Amino acid sequence: MTTAGEVVRLEDLGDEDRAVRFARLQERMVPVYEAWRRDVEGESIVVVPSVVPGPSSTGTVLQAYEERFLFLLLLLRQPRLRVIYVTGRPVPPQIVDYYLGLLPGVIPSQARRRLHMVAAHDGSSRNIPVKLSARGHFRRMARNCSLVPLRVEFQKEAMDGTPFEGQTTLKLGTGCEDSKEFEQITLREYLAYPMFNMVTPLAFRARLARATYVDDKSKKKKGPRYALFIEHENEVARRNEGRIVELPRVSFADVDGETLTRAMLYEFMIGNTDMSIWALHNIRLIQKPNRTLIVVPYDFDLSGFVHAPYAIPDRKLGLRSVVDRLYRGPCRTVEQFDAAAASNSSIVRHGPR
Repeated sequence: MTTAGEVVRLEDLGDEDRAVRFARLQERMVPVYEAWRRDVEGESIVVVPSVVPGPSSTGTVLQAYEERFLFLLLLLRQPRLRVIYVTGRPVPPQIVDYYLGLLPGVIPSQARRRLHMVAAHDGSSRNIPVKLSARGHFRRMARNCSLVPLRVEFQKEAMDGTPFEGQTTLKLGTGCEDSKEFEQITLREYLAYPMFNMVTPLAFRARLARATYVDDKSKKKKGPRYALFIEHENEVARRNEGRIVELPRVSFADVDGETLTRAMLYEFMIGNTDMSIWALHNIRLIQKPNRTLIVVPYDFDLSGFVHAPYAIPDRKLGLRSVVDRLYRGPCRTVEQFDAAAASNSSIVRHGPR
């Protein structure tokens, strides 16, 4: 007999107790299994094997313990479901491809985008090949920054089992200078992304990293400092069931009014005027299946919230400093602004749907 809160090990139970507890567990799993088949938007399943083999385990043992639940990949036949499969070491890609090829009526490559294979390994470091190139305009000039923003290109086949699995290119924010002051600026710029994600899922995601930069000629190192990876625009569109479109000279009347007001209110809140829908400057457009256009802003380093030393507002705007706010969205009534603000508050309290 056990008391509430008491931890009971399987080895301490007799055969009869084990059978009783297993039967109870099976009953609890029935509604869970039914939930898998509802095809709810944003639903994910995390698969974690019950035993992780040791580092000296053979391939047969690995297959027995870490690959035995791969049949659950067949759930990806549901078009909106994501599966996160956790293992100790990477599962060979050809084995994953075999299971995806069994999906009835589903293109394997489309299912692969909703599958995330996560290999925990043993915590040791791993070198992965990438190609780096400079991006941006202002910070590429030597008089402005010694560290330039980077574009990181990945070799897709070498990313299996890493946090970059499935990625092709990502933007890396580097922080402009190798100093603690600019590291704080990087952290504030990073915070602008999860803050906007609290307001709406129609936003770029970001992830912090620790980066050390090595000069190719002198071999001199800078860092390690905080940096941030910014989600690929195609992934933002995929999450929101749309696609990225290049349509310059778009006006306010051409895009969805509700999401536009929400985005412009957020830009006003953080004091960001460094964007333009007309010129697609720090703005991406997502087209939904019904052809509605959604405005998604990004790149907040020139905002008053980040308050970088190099941030200067456009002289045409008549602002003395980036901490002076200017609303750059469409004209709205007080009632419309109140409704948008109330919607934002509700989303922040309860989370985006």
